[in-house]
Amino acid sequence: MFQPLLEIDLTTGSIGTFDLPRQTRERWLGGLGLGLHLLSKEIRPGMRTTDPECPMYVLTGPLAGTSIPQSTDWVIVTLNAEFSKAVCASHSHGFFAARM
Repeated sequence: MFQPLLEIDLTTGSIGTFDLPRQTRERWLGGLGLGLHLLSKEIRPGMRTTDPECPMYVLTGPLAGTSIPQSTDWVIVTLNAEFSKAVCASHSHGFFAARM
C-alpha cells in the first residue's frame, strides 16, 4: 500500500502530506527517479541552493523496510551548491531508510 509523502516547510515549520498520482508512482519508481521528477517540477531558472524556496527531497527506494537484500538505499535530491545548473543526488545505505 502506498503511503502519502510527508512535506515539511522549514521556513514556516508547517508539516503536511501529499499524494502522487498512480501513474507518477509507476513511472518514476524509486527514490532517485522520483526525486528528480519532483525537483524538475519545483525548480526555476536562477534558483540557488540557498534560496528558501529551493526544494530538497529525502526519499527511500520502494523496497526500503523489507527483508530483500540491498533494499536499504535512500537518497537526498536537490540543486548542487557548487554548480548552480546541476542536480545533486547523495545516496546512502543503512537503517535510516527502514526507519523513515
